[in-house]
Amino acid sequence: DQMEDAVCSETEADDKISDHAGEADAHHSPYPQLTLGGFRVNPAIGDMLNPERINDTEFGTYAKGWEEALYAQVDLPQPYRITQFRQYGTTSNNGDGRWTIQYLDIEDVWQDWVTSIPTVTINDYGAWDSSGGEVVAKAIKLICTTVDTGVYDSAIFELEVKF
Repeated sequence: DQMEDAVCSETEADDKISDHAGEADAHHSPYPQLTLGGFRVNPAIGDMLNPERINDTEFGTYAKGWEEALYAQVDLPQPYRITQFRQYGTTSNNGDGRWTIQYLDIEDVWQDWVTSIPTVTINDYGAWDSSGGEVVAKAIKLICTTVDTGVYDSAIFELEVKF
């Protein structure tokens, strides 16, 4: 009878494994997973117009890149693992602008994470993008690489980065 009690279905086994997957993952890496709250601790800095607006949770205010190489940088409170991002855009964008997201690695070297990211053309969040894979970041930098032809150049209301 004790042996029968220890047996579970494949679905129950999958549930038990997924319940503990985060625990096992946390033991393998000394770096925690970035939450949206962690991404918003420090206001963004940089040379694009109003860089602090990319992580202030205010959908009525935007930052913009009006020429190539302008950036907004978010210094994280500590190194974190990241896997995905999304941006809140505007219908004023034509979608022909491009961003690059870089991360500062644990050796203090800037690395490209995701490149050729189109400007979002809706007054809402675009889809989550995990194409850059998992990396450990001390800071995040959003760089205007091609200026959007829209009325506000490359406008972005919010950037969210998390695990």
